[in-house]
Amino acid sequence: MLLYEALGFLILIAISWMDEWCDLPSLLFGGSLGHNWHEAALETFMILAAGVPTFVLTRRLAKRLVHLEGFLRVCAWCRKIGVQDEWISVESYFDRELKTRTSHGVCPECAAKLEQQAQPSTPKS
Repeated sequence: MLLYEALGFLILIAISWMDEWCDLPSLLFGGSLGHNWHEAALETFMILAAGVPTFVLTRRLAKRLVHLEGFLRVCAWCRKIGVQDEWISVESYFDRELKTRTSHGVCPECAAKLEQQAQPSTPKS
């Protein structure tokens, strides 16, 4: 996208300089030949004045889009992952998208919670 944008502005600059080099208005409509290099330089400056900010803004938008596309949609309730138009389990996502097999375990925090829940509560006196 950025390449096409830059190419478009370069084509406009080339047309501006071709106009001065070949004196297209004189060739097409008649009249006296004359080159106005200052006009071509001014046109180039004007094209660059419009093209550079456009290019910078487009680049920022493209980077933002890539950043936003990097997020995974995860269901807040069942923890399934949204892939295109379907919702699949985390395990299926790892297998299908990342080609990674999964195994189950218990993290230290959950293990501590489970251990706390499993201990019989002592009656208070």
